[in-house]
Amino acid sequence: MKLAYRIHAGHPYKVRHVVYDIDDLVISDYMRQDSAQSLLAPGMLFDVNVLDAERQRITKLLQNKGYYKFNKDFWSIRRIRLEIPIWWT
Repeated sequence: MKLAYRIHAGHPYKVRHVVYDIDDLVISDYMRQDSAQSLLAPGMLFDVNVLDAERQRITKLLQNKGYYKFNKDFWSIRRIRLEIPIWWT
């Protein structure tokens, strides 16, 4: 028996905006100072692995700033704005 697959990949999603909504002013300031190191940028292709790497990066940053018990599971990405090809809307 021979089986063949035909895959039609769609257009990749792109990140439209990156916005941090942080209530703690000290953490917000740390994030602003470190924003050039962010792995996320408008126009980048959406990648769950990059999102997780950014969470890990921010966790290390905050731990190095004295939030020793801070864990990447303490926060989450609530909303992601993506550029979706017009034919998908």
